[in-house]
Amino acid sequence: MQPAARKNAKTILTIAAVVWAVLMGWWQFSSISEDDTPSQDSSALQQRMKDECVGTFKQRYQCKDAIVVKSGQSFFFEMTKRMIIVCIGPFMAAFAFSRLCRPDPVHFTVADDEGGGDWKKAAQRHVHTAEAAAAPPPAPSAGGSMDWKKAAQQRISQSRPPGEG
Repeated sequence: MQPAARKNAKTILTIAAVVWAVLMGWWQFSSISEDDTPSQDSSALQQRMKDECVGTFKQRYQCKDAIVVKSGQSFFFEMTKRMIIVCIGPFMAAFAFSRLCRPDPVHFTVADDEGGGDWKKAAQRHVHTAEAAAAPPPAPSAGGSMDWKKAAQQRISQSRPPGEG
């Protein structure tokens, strides 16, 4: 993906993620009723404690404590479920976007192994850029081998505007 297209896609994805989070957040958290958020002072919880907890003081205390702990756990799970609904869309979209826009991996082939373990030659076979294809190969030096440093310096000096030396 080209950098400009990637930037546009990232902007669109960010806007969509913010819109999703705002709409889902409003939908999930504006509709919370008192039944969804019980506290020790809520009338429904007080009535439940009166109806279910009988016996000695110790038995009533343990029963009320169990009811309060259970309601706290159910409140936590309810709020966690709502947060997941709000956050899962943007997280999944970001994950998919990063998977789609990642660079292609270099796959190891049998031909790479035939080079006698020369990783540099194997890597050079996998590099395909338009710039490298358009540039003429550097001329060999007098010794018959390529002078890579000299060729790179010539390319850099040719690409500089006059006066920048």
